[in-house]
Amino acid sequence: MIETSNTATIEEQNAIEDQRPAERTEKCPEHGEFTARPLRWWHDLIRRVEWRWTKCPKCEEERRQREEAESARRRQEDWDHHVGWCIRNAEIPLRFKGKTLESFQVETKEQRVGHDTCQRYATGFKANHAAGSSLVICGAVGTGKTHLACGILHAVASMGGSVSYRE
Repeated sequence: MIETSNTATIEEQNAIEDQRPAERTEKCPEHGEFTARPLRWWHDLIRRVEWRWTKCPKCEEERRQREEAESARRRQEDWDHHVGWCIRNAEIPLRFKGKTLESFQVETKEQRVGHDTCQRYATGFKANHAAGSSLVICGAVGTGKTHLACGILHAVASMGGSVSYRE
């Protein structure tokens, strides 16, 4: 029985290294001349080493940046979709669906205190939740209590929390 190995012997590796091509100058249509370097590439199908050349480093950096930007855009889109789903399923009354802490219009000193308190509570929600802290919002009819409460729901959903509106 003949044994075969996926790895080359030391002599074969040395022979491959001896065949290594030198660096060469190539021209990119966008960025001009650059030094291309040889890369050793193991080709599984034909079971041998091939030499490939590096591409324009500026083009490669631009490609990497585009891919990172696209990946970040997709992650943000997925996150926005998740937050939107959480808000849609929170059973917030239609009248208050788009109410956030940012859209709350402060008209009085008391509203400023209430808004700032809700903002602090929402910002520190993870710690508040872990500590079992809660927030009670009191006030006269039409002063913005429900708007602020829905704003907290939006903020918590944006941090990845599970939210639900209850009257």
